[in-house]
Amino acid sequence: MAAAQGIERTVAFEHLEQLVAADLATKQRVSGARGRPLNAYRYAGVARDDSSRAQRSQLLATLLAQSLAITPGGARLAHGVGREFGKSLRDIGRLGGGYRFDDRSAHALSCMFETTCASARQVVCGLHAGLIEGALASTGATYVVTPEGPDGLGGCVFHMTKGDEG
Repeated sequence: MAAAQGIERTVAFEHLEQLVAADLATKQRVSGARGRPLNAYRYAGVARDDSSRAQRSQLLATLLAQSLAITPGGARLAHGVGREFGKSLRDIGRLGGGYRFDDRSAHALSCMFETTCASARQVVCGLHAGLIEGALASTGATYVVTPEGPDGLGGCVFHMTKGDEG
């Protein structure tokens, strides 16, 4: 461990012993080797809860969307950010959720932003429209994409108008 961290063994030992004293690690003697017995240390804290990490990410997304919603021009900014990111996708399928297109609309069969969307629909749907617009632009198709809203089945509908890049 000391070598991996680029520190002296004695420094690593002192820190590990402090973790043991604080009940954040456990120590076990490992025998079988010649010479001084070795110590094995294990983390003794609570295992990370991935669901709380997802909840914090969702909270962050909601707060950022609400912040943009009260910022003058925030929805337009979100659309532009989505469009620029969408250009890097090169394939709308990489967004997930499944999409159906016709000449005048895009239908996201499953909205990936549904939970956050409820808190700031204009911003989040604008961002999503920008993602679609950018992904289409990366293929050479130039459309202005505007959100129409939820389809009532967990997806979203977007209006598409042929247009100039903007």
